[in-house]
Amino acid sequence: MKHTFKIVLISLSLLLLVSCSLNQEQADANIPYYTFNNQDRSLIINYPYTQGQTIRYVNQNGDVLHFRVLENQTSKNASYSEGSLSGGSGILENYYDGKTIRFEILENPSTEPYAMANYIFSKNNNALNTGINFPLWNLPLFSFIDEIQNAVNIFLNQESVTSTLTVNGHQFDKVIILSSDSDDSNNDSRFGPLLQNVNKLWYDYDFGIIQFKDINDILWSVEYPQ
Repeated sequence: MKHTFKIVLISLSLLLLVSCSLNQEQADANIPYYTFNNQDRSLIINYPYTQGQTIRYVNQNGDVLHFRVLENQTSKNASYSEGSLSGGSGILENYYDGKTIRFEILENPSTEPYAMANYIFSKNNNALNTGINFPLWNLPLFSFIDEIQNAVNIFLNQESVTSTLTVNGHQFDKVIILSSDSDDSNNDSRFGPLLQNVNKLWYDYDFGIIQFKDINDILWSVEYPQ
């Protein structure tokens, strides 16, 4: 009798698990999932950065900055509404594709999130949002895309006209220029110990930052990985 009871109990438990799983799948099927489309991908970096890889930027004086890859990840993410004032959790509103490419600058050691160099791409709410966090940028801005760890201080204009530029022997075909229109210099430790004095960037939609120049006309150019 006990043996029969155990069999019945196990069977009921399995049915309950299957039922809950089916209910969850049905619930997920009714939640929007915003994925990157081909037009989005044309604006998203496609260079295959690998964790631990180091990208070098060299100026005309022979100085080098080393950008080491911490993360290059595309993922399905969930977006929730804000919780209630009484402490209740938010409601799942939609899923969305996101891509994060994150670097540490070896000459700019810091654990602050704004000291990292980030490329952030998000399709949350069915709109592509793209931004950069560049710790040497001379206009201080503390913002993020979707999650607080996805720090950005430059938002990209997706309708910018592109051009071709050859840097250290490599041709980049989808280049835009970003300018702060400021000659200020800052030294905010939240961006790391290096001076924030860069006011011009050359950005390639397929690769990321290929050149940057500071207020003293020091130009740093990428050595394209071979």
